[in-house]
Amino acid sequence: MTIDKNILTILENLIPFPTFILDDDGRVIDFNQKGKKFLPDVTFNTSIFEVLDKEFSSVLERLLYESKTYEKSVKENILTQKAEHSDEYELSVVPFTDEVQKTFITTIRLLNNNKGKKESRRFTIVTEDMSKIIHDDKLFEIIQSIKSAFPFTFIGKAKIQKQIDLLDGFFWIKDNTRRYILVNQKFATVLGVKAKQLEGRFEKDVLPHFQNKLYSTIDTYIFETTNSVVIDGMSSSSPYGSNSYEIVEFPIVDVDNNVVALIGISQPTQTKDKSAYGNEKKLLELVKNIGLNYILTDPKGVVKTFDDGVQKYISGQTELTNNEILKIFKEEEVLQEIKKFLSNDKTEKITLKISELVELLALRSYDESNITSEILFLFIEKQKVDSITAGILKMYDAIMKISPQPMFIYDLENLKFLEVNDAAIKLYGYSKNEFMNMDLTDLYAPEDIQTLLESTNRKSQTNEFTGPWRHKKKDGSSVIVEISKSPLDFKGKSAHINIVKNVTDAVKNNKKIKVFKSAFENSSDLIFITDADGFITYANESVIRTLGFTKNDLEKKPFLSLIKDDDRAEFN
Repeated sequence: MTIDKNILTILENLIPFPTFILDDDGRVIDFNQKGKKFLPDVTFNTSIFEVLDKEFSSVLERLLYESKTYEKSVKENILTQKAEHSDEYELSVVPFTDEVQKTFITTIRLLNNNKGKKESRRFTIVTEDMSKIIHDDKLFEIIQSIKSAFPFTFIGKAKIQKQIDLLDGFFWIKDNTRRYILVNQKFATVLGVKAKQLEGRFEKDVLPHFQNKLYSTIDTYIFETTNSVVIDGMSSSSPYGSNSYEIVEFPIVDVDNNVVALIGISQPTQTKDKSAYGNEKKLLELVKNIGLNYILTDPKGVVKTFDDGVQKYISGQTELTNNEILKIFKEEEVLQEIKKFLSNDKTEKITLKISELVELLALRSYDESNITSEILFLFIEKQKVDSITAGILKMYDAIMKISPQPMFIYDLENLKFLEVNDAAIKLYGYSKNEFMNMDLTDLYAPEDIQTLLESTNRKSQTNEFTGPWRHKKKDGSSVIVEISKSPLDFKGKSAHINIVKNVTDAVKNNKKIKVFKSAFENSSDLIFITDADGFITYANESVIRTLGFTKNDLEKKPFLSLIKDDDRAEFN
């Protein structure tokens, strides 16, 4: 094949990024110098798929097919992730037809170079009601109607298609083989096709390689657990302009609680107004009503807000906002304790003496992900303690209501529950009235009660989480928890307030890992683990003894290199 010299001149001099001219089978007809630099192994008349990385190859193969089939230009962004950095590229295919032949101009353009950075995404496992996850009422109504109508009739499907095409964000439904049942046009447009062209196609044949691996893992998790997953920190190809967004995937289940389909939606990332900010506002109003002087900081100790009354405790300081809490106090002992408190996320609170008459109480507040959201520093004058005791109790009550973590207060003398929050009611399954007629031993199996009594008598160590402990739920099942306990006077009684962290899944996973590791290491069978490309990442002791290799010898060695030539076809 020959290409017009004018085209070649433009290719070499005017296109400032790697460019290749391909035939309809993907064989290279020509390329510019930047293309040669990007793919050093490229030569004329070779298949470009033989020299491209897998991330690019799978996407280019699909784009070339779409460009040939629909005779249009197509493009897609690809994010490549390496150990130290990630790069985002735009891969485009433009059909070019003259009187003799059809060719395709393919360009690979680097959009950004995030050297030293990794794209940060947060994955949240959600077990809450959908109304608490979906921000938009209209979108929530559509989802509810889909759940009640699934599987669709032809008319029902057409009606839903009209509704989802009016949405601002992405929307898709996949069956349990990850084949698209329904998508809206907003989502299809990002992939360079029409919505109807995606129906019936497998997700793995549509998404870029790195995204396919991500969603495959998430989908498998949802199928096995029926939980929902929120992927935060999305920014590329945003349907909301320059605003970041999150992806939510959740299951449609049948009467036997089997997952029959998955719904995926996008929505703008919610700003801190409904949850953390609302809790912060309630807490500050309560502190003000009690009459305490306070400073509120972020998790690193940078001042966000304060009341004017704190000036009498910190001489020489006028402007506190955006100042560091460590620069406000002068006493070395106080500074060291605050510094330790800021660096230890597990410490719930500390009390420091800053003068003969004034104590400083630091309280850590957590969000739904058990991450510190802010720290409240309260100045308490000793002569005021009695007059504000009722107010402090109100504050504990408010904190318990606000906290997403299970909390309860119990009497140290008889271990009877004195107060319990909604999160604890949800975790254990008992109603509040039932809790008020129980004591702490009711949460423990008979064989664990002696351990409980011994731990109750021990002095609490700096409010850190201890455990794990096994607790009983109302339905008889067990839950593994870690507990942080703090002493307090509650309505004239010596009590403990316990903060409970559910670590059941983490403990189970650790046990599984230990069991598998033990089974692998002690097995007489030869056991290998390889990566997706067939390179060995693990071999047990039987392999070492039988084959005579060291673990270092085997690391990153192709598994097929250990197989006889005649037998390799079976493994391939």
